[in-house]
Amino acid sequence: MHQLLDLLALPQFGLSTVFIVAFISATLLPVGSEPAVFGLVKLNPELLWPTILVATAGNTLGGAVSWWMGLGAHRAWDAARRHRHAGHA
Repeated sequence: MHQLLDLLALPQFGLSTVFIVAFISATLLPVGSEPAVFGLVKLNPELLWPTILVATAGNTLGGAVSWWMGLGAHRAWDAARRHRHAGHA
């Protein structure tokens, strides 16, 4: 486990990990990205602003994906409802 944390603390992996965690936390799983952000900045203080930027991008894109998923589900529900009502009329 310690080796994995050391690997994720490397800047080239740390920022991508923060992005993925932020993206997933804004879409599929109700987890917070704050521990990943805090951990990376604690281990690499010079990455404060890049980490904030990457986490913001991940959260924003994750929110956009969630919105599009909701829109698609709403359209599918409306189409199924119209199809069901058309079959009974």
